[in-house]
Amino acid sequence: MRPGTAADGAAVARLIADVAGERRWLATQPPVDLAWRAQRFAAALDEGRAVSFVAVDGERVVGELTLSLREGLNLGMCVARDYRGCGLGRALLDAAIACAADLGLPQILLDVYAHNDAARRLYASRGFVATGEVEEVEREGEMWQVLTMRRPVASAS
Repeated sequence: MRPGTAADGAAVARLIADVAGERRWLATQPPVDLAWRAQRFAAALDEGRAVSFVAVDGERVVGELTLSLREGLNLGMCVARDYRGCGLGRALLDAAIACAADLGLPQILLDVYAHNDAARRLYASRGFVATGEVEEVEREGEMWQVLTMRRPVASAS
């Protein structure tokens, strides 16, 4: 695992497209515009609007977490299907929490689908709690519940 850079944009875009293709875990729906997604990722990092962490296996980005430094929902992550359950999500999340503390962010907010039990357990294990906000969105011809979770961030100093 390492900090993500603008140069990781294309690899991160491919990972997001792969996970979005599962049609179960991300708000992003296929088809994913890889060039736009890569440019958006690179610009956010270059402009200081976000920080990112990537998990790599050789040259392949197999996990990614982006922490937006703007108000509101500010954490998004995904892990390649064949790397889930081996601790990458936990490591990415721990890096983001430490980074948020270093940056003095008061809290981290995220959205998660209610049916994503593994992600909800992971977030809860790292101190995230549901805010009680629930939104329903139409996906795949069904109504899916989106839960907002938050975690206060203690100062690193």
